[in-house]
Amino acid sequence: MKSNRRTVLLSTFISALLYSTAIGSSGISTIDFSSPTTAVQTSNATTRTLGGTGTYSYGTWIYSAVGEINVSSSGVAKIRNNASGNPRAIAVIFDSSSFIAGTEYTLSFDVIGTSLGDDSGRFWLAEVSGISGSNSVITNVAQGSAWSSAAKPFTTTSASLNFLADSASNGYLLSGENTDTTTKTTFNFTYTAGTALAFAVGTYNNQFAIDNFSIAEAVSVPEPTTYALVLGVAALGIVAYRRRRC
Repeated sequence: MKSNRRTVLLSTFISALLYSTAIGSSGISTIDFSSPTTAVQTSNATTRTLGGTGTYSYGTWIYSAVGEINVSSSGVAKIRNNASGNPRAIAVIFDSSSFIAGTEYTLSFDVIGTSLGDDSGRFWLAEVSGISGSNSVITNVAQGSAWSSAAKPFTTTSASLNFLADSASNGYLLSGENTDTTTKTTFNFTYTAGTALAFAVGTYNNQFAIDNFSIAEAVSVPEPTTYALVLGVAALGIVAYRRRRC
């Protein structure tokens, strides 16, 4: 009885070890907004610039003083405090040191909706290349009515933007931002090249919040051959164990 129990435990351990190795993922950036690094855009006309004489640091969340990011004691990032006719967003740019070209990643975050807003919430994800000297990327998270539902919080002087979530750069539509629910948003993308990765979320007439933001290497679903390998190695372990017991 003890021998059979040990055999089962050994095979289970080997299988679990190999399976976790096969599908493991690596976190790149995670934040629950309990104490984010932030910087404020003081007016609609003010922008934050990365590159050249820029005033922006990688990993800092930019928000608008008009409407506020409002990171509350519950640790969520609220897009704005009230619904109005002008769009707002929050934005962050990550440098390229944590990303590998040709690797698939998963972007995920919770959308904490409210029925006080509308359903035009969007997010943007773009690779940024050529940031150096006078080549800069500009974040503008507050605009007048001209920004409208096709808001573009990232612009450049001479740097290059490759929008991953929407090739037209108008943003990727969210779900659940105008209901009193929490909705998980996920988006898989392949990082191709670039010197930075830019993310923004927000848009016209919304009060929703986001939380539990993360970017991690995509979890791979093992191929049938991987399962066969796991079972084969586990079987060999069982046979070797039994032989040692004989």
